Amino acid sequence: MEKQKITGSIFAKIFIVLLAVALAFSLYIPKQIWDQEVKEEEECHWRLQALVEAQSEYFRIHDVYADSLEKIIAYAQENPAFKLKVDTLILAISNSDSSEQNKSGNLNRLYIDVPVTMDSIFKCPSSGTMYIIEMQDQVYRIICPTEEYDVPVYTLFKRKYFSHGDINQQRTTSW
Repeated sequence: MEKQKITGSIFAKIFIVLLAVALAFSLYIPKQIWDQEVKEEEECHWRLQALVEAQSEYFRIHDVYADSLEKIIAYAQENPAFKLKVDTLILAISNSDSSEQNKSGNLNRLYIDVPVTMDSIFKCPSSGTMYIIEMQDQVYRIICPTEEYDVPVYTLFKRKYFSHGDINQQRTTSW
């Protein structure tokens, strides 16, 4: 007995293949966008924690916390020893054990996607906006100032940008 051959229109077969490819892309692209958002959020949290370390070093030298990011930047540019110390803090923080992360502000970065420099810790990796230092009754808080907005990516997908939170002097985080 001869097996019957399945026949059909070549157009129907091409349409099925195109649908399969479209399905694969509709699953892959959003996952890629979400993974990038998660990495940038982790990087932002790490940078906020690095700025708390920079504030601690600034306080050790001046006996007062910097009330603006510009003061830390200016002092780092004027004092190479301070810049070296903060760069060393950045390196030490980036080598922290990821199992130590908790709400009290222990650091959790084992892998950093981009090289971290003194200049890069002052900006949110998602939007490139400068962090804000807010002083209230001699207690500071460092804030990621990014406002929520969507940016079209490809034709059908949007990428969401949002504030990644804040950290205060006691290393209490909002995330």
